[in-house]
Amino acid sequence: FAAHGWRVVQVGMEAARSHPLYQWFDDLDWFYALSVNPPRYTRICYMRWLAYAASGLPFADLDVVNFGFTPADAAPFLAATTPSLISAANAMGLLTPHHYVQIIDSFRHIVEHIDDYRPHIDDVNDMTLLRHVRPEYNGAIPYTDDRFVKDYSNPGWETARLVHFAHGLTPMPRSRTIEAELRARGGGARAAGR
Repeated sequence: FAAHGWRVVQVGMEAARSHPLYQWFDDLDWFYALSVNPPRYTRICYMRWLAYAASGLPFADLDVVNFGFTPADAAPFLAATTPSLISAANAMGLLTPHHYVQIIDSFRHIVEHIDDYRPHIDDVNDMTLLRHVRPEYNGAIPYTDDRFVKDYSNPGWETARLVHFAHGLTPMPRSRTIEAELRARGGGARAAGR
Protein backbone atom coordinates (compact mmCIF):
# COMPACT_ATOMS: atom_id res chain seq x y z
CA PHE A 1 0.00 0.00 0.00
CA ALA A 2 2.79 2.45 0.85
CA ALA A 3 4.32 1.87 -2.59
CA HIS A 4 1.05 3.13 -4.12
CA GLY A 5 0.74 6.33 -2.09
CA TRP A 6 -1.06 5.18 1.03
CA ARG A 7 -0.09 6.16 4.56
CA VAL A 8 -0.03 2.79 6.28
CA VAL A 9 -1.09 2.46 9.91
CA GLN A 10 -0.95 -1.02 11.37
CA VAL A 11 -3.42 -1.71 14.17
CA GLY A 12 -3.74 -4.64 16.53
CA MET A 13 -5.12 -5.59 19.91
CA GLU A 14 -3.83 -2.37 21.48
CA ALA A 15 -6.14 -0.42 19.17
CA ALA A 16 -9.04 -2.79 19.90
CA ARG A 17 -8.50 -2.36 23.64
CA SER A 18 -8.64 1.43 23.21
CA HIS A 19 -12.17 1.24 21.78
CA PRO A 20 -14.80 2.26 24.36
CA LEU A 21 -16.76 -0.97 23.78
CA TYR A 22 -13.78 -3.32 24.07
CA GLN A 23 -14.80 -4.70 27.50
CA TRP A 24 -18.34 -5.32 26.27
CA PHE A 25 -17.18 -7.29 23.22
CA ASP A 26 -14.48 -9.03 25.26
CA ASP A 27 -17.21 -10.55 27.45
CA LEU A 28 -19.13 -12.36 24.67
CA ASP A 29 -17.72 -15.89 24.86
CA TRP A 30 -21.24 -17.31 24.77
CA PHE A 31 -22.00 -15.37 21.59
CA TYR A 32 -18.76 -16.28 19.80
CA ALA A 33 -19.45 -19.94 20.60
CA LEU A 34 -22.60 -19.72 18.43
CA SER A 35 -20.48 -19.39 15.26
CA VAL A 36 -19.61 -22.28 12.97
CA ASN A 37 -16.02 -21.01 13.28
CA PRO A 38 -13.97 -21.62 16.44
CA PRO A 39 -14.92 -19.11 19.18
CA ARG A 40 -11.39 -17.68 19.44
CA TYR A 41 -11.35 -17.00 15.69
CA THR A 42 -14.80 -15.38 15.83
CA ARG A 43 -13.73 -13.20 18.76
CA ILE A 44 -10.67 -11.98 16.82
CA CYS A 45 -12.89 -11.12 13.85
CA TYR A 46 -14.90 -8.80 16.07
CA MET A 47 -11.76 -7.41 17.70
CA ARG A 48 -10.46 -6.39 14.28
CA TRP A 49 -13.59 -4.26 13.80
CA LEU A 50 -12.93 -2.55 17.13
CA ALA A 51 -9.31 -1.92 16.09
CA TYR A 52 -10.36 -0.54 12.71
CA ALA A 53 -13.02 1.61 14.37
CA ALA A 54 -10.48 2.96 16.86
CA SER A 55 -8.29 4.06 13.94
CA GLY A 56 -11.20 5.56 11.99
CA LEU A 57 -9.33 4.94 8.73
CA PRO A 58 -10.06 2.83 5.65
CA PHE A 59 -8.83 -0.70 6.26
CA ALA A 60 -7.26 -3.67 4.55
CA ASP A 61 -6.55 -6.99 6.19
CA LEU A 62 -2.94 -8.18 6.13
CA ASP A 63 -3.72 -10.69 3.38
CA VAL A 64 -4.84 -8.01 0.88
CA VAL A 65 -2.05 -7.09 -1.54
CA ASN A 66 -2.14 -3.82 -3.46
CA PHE A 67 -0.99 -3.97 -7.08
CA GLY A 68 -1.82 -0.38 -7.99
CA PHE A 69 -4.89 0.93 -6.11
CA THR A 70 -4.15 4.53 -5.06
CA PRO A 71 -5.74 7.00 -2.64
CA ALA A 72 -7.01 8.88 -5.71
CA ASP A 73 -8.91 5.73 -6.75
CA ALA A 74 -10.47 5.57 -3.28
CA ALA A 75 -11.33 9.28 -2.97
CA PRO A 76 -14.76 9.19 -4.69
CA PHE A 77 -15.91 6.37 -2.43
CA LEU A 78 -14.61 7.98 0.74
CA ALA A 79 -16.42 11.21 -0.20
CA ALA A 80 -19.72 9.40 -0.79
CA THR A 81 -22.27 8.96 1.94
CA THR A 82 -22.61 5.27 1.12
CA PRO A 83 -19.92 3.16 2.81
CA SER A 84 -17.94 0.73 0.71
CA LEU A 85 -16.73 -2.71 1.67
CA ILE A 86 -14.80 -3.48 -1.47
CA SER A 87 -14.10 -7.14 -0.76
CA ALA A 88 -16.73 -9.85 -0.80
CA ALA A 89 -15.01 -11.28 2.29
CA ASN A 90 -14.94 -7.87 4.01
CA ALA A 91 -11.14 -7.90 3.83
CA MET A 92 -10.96 -4.24 2.76
CA GLY A 93 -13.20 -1.26 3.30
CA LEU A 94 -13.27 2.40 2.38
CA LEU A 95 -14.97 3.47 5.58
CA THR A 96 -15.10 6.60 7.72
CA PRO A 97 -15.46 6.90 11.52
CA HIS A 98 -19.23 7.29 11.13
CA HIS A 99 -19.45 4.00 9.21
CA TYR A 100 -17.55 2.18 11.95
CA VAL A 101 -20.01 3.48 14.55
CA GLN A 102 -22.86 2.07 12.46
CA ILE A 103 -21.14 -1.31 12.11
CA ILE A 104 -20.27 -1.65 15.80
CA ASP A 105 -23.76 -0.51 16.82
CA SER A 106 -25.27 -3.09 14.46
CA PHE A 107 -23.17 -5.88 15.95
CA ARG A 108 -24.10 -4.80 19.47
CA HIS A 109 -27.80 -4.67 18.58
CA ILE A 110 -27.73 -8.23 17.23
CA VAL A 111 -25.94 -9.55 20.30
CA GLU A 112 -28.52 -7.90 22.55
CA HIS A 113 -31.40 -9.30 20.44
CA ILE A 114 -29.92 -12.58 19.26
CA ASP A 115 -33.10 -14.56 19.92
CA ASP A 116 -34.94 -12.34 17.43
CA TYR A 117 -32.25 -12.81 14.78
CA ARG A 118 -31.48 -16.52 15.09
CA PRO A 119 -34.38 -17.68 12.91
CA HIS A 120 -33.03 -15.46 10.10
CA ILE A 121 -29.27 -15.99 10.31
CA ASP A 122 -27.30 -19.21 10.09
CA ASP A 123 -24.12 -17.97 11.76
CA VAL A 124 -22.95 -15.16 14.02
CA ASN A 125 -19.65 -14.50 12.27
CA ASP A 126 -19.07 -10.85 11.46
CA MET A 127 -19.41 -11.24 7.68
CA THR A 128 -22.80 -12.94 7.93
CA LEU A 129 -24.15 -10.38 10.39
CA LEU A 130 -22.89 -7.43 8.39
CA ARG A 131 -24.51 -8.71 5.20
CA HIS A 132 -27.73 -9.27 7.14
CA VAL A 133 -28.05 -5.93 8.94
CA ARG A 134 -26.08 -3.62 6.63
CA PRO A 135 -26.54 -4.97 3.11
CA GLU A 136 -25.92 -1.49 1.68
CA TYR A 137 -22.28 -1.75 2.77
CA ASN A 138 -21.70 -4.60 0.33
CA GLY A 139 -23.79 -3.31 -2.55
CA ALA A 140 -22.06 -0.04 -3.41
CA ILE A 141 -19.39 -1.41 -5.73
CA PRO A 142 -19.70 -3.84 -8.64
CA TYR A 143 -17.30 -6.68 -7.90
CA THR A 144 -16.76 -7.16 -11.64
CA ASP A 145 -14.79 -3.90 -11.65
CA ASP A 146 -11.03 -4.63 -11.72
CA ARG A 147 -10.32 -1.73 -9.39
CA PHE A 148 -11.64 -3.70 -6.46
CA VAL A 149 -10.54 -6.63 -4.35
CA LYS A 150 -10.65 -10.02 -6.01
CA ASP A 151 -10.17 -13.16 -3.99
CA TYR A 152 -7.14 -15.17 -5.11
CA SER A 153 -8.08 -17.83 -7.69
CA ASN A 154 -11.48 -16.26 -8.43
CA PRO A 155 -12.18 -14.83 -11.91
CA GLY A 156 -10.25 -11.64 -12.57
CA TRP A 157 -7.71 -11.97 -9.77
CA GLU A 158 -4.74 -12.14 -12.16
CA THR A 159 -5.23 -8.54 -13.30
CA ALA A 160 -6.93 -7.01 -10.26
CA ARG A 161 -5.20 -4.14 -8.53
CA LEU A 162 -6.25 -5.50 -5.13
CA VAL A 163 -6.03 -9.22 -4.35
CA HIS A 164 -7.24 -10.91 -1.18
CA PHE A 165 -5.11 -13.99 -0.57
CA ALA A 166 -7.82 -15.67 1.50
CA HIS A 167 -6.97 -18.58 3.76
CA GLY A 168 -9.26 -21.11 2.13
CA LEU A 169 -8.31 -20.18 -1.44
CA THR A 170 -4.54 -19.80 -1.24
CA PRO A 171 -1.99 -22.64 -1.09
CA MET A 172 -0.10 -22.77 2.18
CA PRO A 173 2.03 -21.08 3.21
CA ARG A 174 0.31 -17.98 1.88
CA SER A 175 3.46 -15.87 2.13
CA ARG A 176 5.11 -17.92 -0.63
CA THR A 177 2.10 -17.48 -2.92
CA ILE A 178 2.06 -13.74 -2.27
CA GLU A 179 5.81 -13.38 -2.86
CA ALA A 180 5.57 -15.37 -6.11
CA GLU A 181 2.71 -13.18 -7.33
CA LEU A 182 4.63 -10.01 -6.45
CA ARG A 183 7.61 -11.26 -8.47
CA ALA A 184 5.38 -12.31 -11.38
CA ARG A 185 3.81 -8.87 -11.55
CA GLY A 186 7.16 -7.11 -11.31
CA GLY A 187 6.49 -5.74 -7.84
CA GLY A 188 9.34 -7.51 -6.13
CA ALA A 189 10.50 -6.52 -2.69
CA ARG A 190 9.61 -2.83 -3.09
CA ALA A 191 5.91 -3.52 -3.59
CA ALA A 192 5.97 -5.96 -0.69
CA GLY A 193 7.04 -3.14 1.58
CA ARG A 194 10.49 -4.51 2.26
